[in-house]
Amino acid sequence: MNSEGSFEREVPQKISPGAESAEAFLDLEYLRLPKGFHVRDANYLQTFSEILAQLRHSASLAGLETVMLPSLGYASTFIRGAETTGDKTFDFEDRKGRRLMLSPDSTPAIFRWYLENYSNNQAVDVAWFAPLFRYRNFQNRGFHQFGFAYLNRPGQQPGGLDWPLIEASNLLVNLIQSSTGIEVTAEICCPGKIKDIVNAAIGEPILSKMVLRNLQKAKSTEEKIKLVTETLPAGEQREALAGIFSGNLTPVNKLHEQCYQEMHEFGSKLTDCAKYQCNPGNLHSSEIISGLGIAFKTLDGCIIGDGGRYDIYGETFDPKIHSVISCLLYT
Repeated sequence: MNSEGSFEREVPQKISPGAESAEAFLDLEYLRLPKGFHVRDANYLQTFSEILAQLRHSASLAGLETVMLPSLGYASTFIRGAETTGDKTFDFEDRKGRRLMLSPDSTPAIFRWYLENYSNNQAVDVAWFAPLFRYRNFQNRGFHQFGFAYLNRPGQQPGGLDWPLIEASNLLVNLIQSSTGIEVTAEICCPGKIKDIVNAAIGEPILSKMVLRNLQKAKSTEEKIKLVTETLPAGEQREALAGIFSGNLTPVNKLHEQCYQEMHEFGSKLTDCAKYQCNPGNLHSSEIISGLGIAFKTLDGCIIGDGGRYDIYGETFDPKIHSVISCLLYT
């Protein structure tokens, strides 16, 4: 794996613009790929094949469906339920003026597939593979994801362990280790709990959403603590959030303690992980995660996958989807 989290061997550029002129460089355009796209080498293809074979094997053992998601869709699919596309997308119009996108995200594509094929809110477990394209990933704009998703699966107990998410996480870790030999660690965060705390403190959904968005954008611990102090009323919620964002491992109150307890209980059930750590202040994807979130990493800290519970996202996309678990690997 190279420094960008890809399984492809780094290869030097064979063609570079000459010193003559921009015109001469453009003359060579037919010999180049757009920035961020690559011809995959034999090492990548070998790893890709092993991951895909292991995905199908794991799905067969666990009784999951297996699908390959398409690389293209209507823009309305990817912006429905949560506007997370931002600067990710390659989008364009077809000949009838309809807005299309090269698929930037797998989760809405899974929702679309489910709604096309199932009704009556039935539970479906699926293993999937998806080619994705993200404009802002300027070094690797075309890549692949492999993952497991549970839709409308019962099993989470309020206040208890999220067993479907534990099962999907263990499946993904086993997939990575069996197909690549990479030891996996997990970083666990609790954006769902943080959203609950902010909502309880403010009580106004629109204002709560704005505060959460600003917390996600904050670039430092100091910024987050200042924001919490200035926007939340005094009380246990503000105290708990200040403790969470400061990285204080000693709980400052019951709410803070509940966050760490939930994360540690979850982490202890990740049976195949080399280790896990808790990072409650991580708000990555907090706009769509309903409960716990997980980043899957190599031992040297390179993020190679993520996952979580996305119930509210699913319900907002379509009321027929009321429970969503998804864990994925990107290559």
